[in-house]
Amino acid sequence: SHGSVHDGTLERGILVPPHVGYRVHDERRAWVTTFAAAAIVDGFESLRARFPESPRIEIRDASFERGGPMREHRSHTSGRDVDMSYFRVACAGESECAHRSTRSDGLDAARQWALLEHWIRGGVVEYVFIDHALQGPLREAAEDAGASRAELDRWFQYPRGEESRLGVIRPVP
Repeated sequence: SHGSVHDGTLERGILVPPHVGYRVHDERRAWVTTFAAAAIVDGFESLRARFPESPRIEIRDASFERGGPMREHRSHTSGRDVDMSYFRVACAGESECAHRSTRSDGLDAARQWALLEHWIRGGVVEYVFIDHALQGPLREAAEDAGASRAELDRWFQYPRGEESRLGVIRPVP
């Protein structure tokens, strides 16, 4: 990975590896660094240990094979950032949770938090961009899972205003 996530390239990247926990939406846009690939697989292994009957979600955009700009994104140029769908309540009992618009009352916050918590506690993510409206249920799930007040305040931008740039989990519509 060369340069920044906003202005970079990818050299000798790899496709996001296959896993029972997700499916890749478009392989042309699913190239990552070996570090990112290992972190993705490790996170889904951890999630499935805790929630073995989880539906698969979609891995959406990562980077092109050689990185560079993706028209629809400000980042995704260097194989270090990955978009994926959310776990939704409506997917419980299903084999797959496809990419859909998700409201706060439809988010499977416990399952989503289990995945994010692994990456955040493991220090493999710098930021996680999630719509402000979905951060409330995620923060509640984190609290229910035993996160301390100090951890919640360090990890979540919410309940600060949407303009705040504090926290690992920050707003993006």
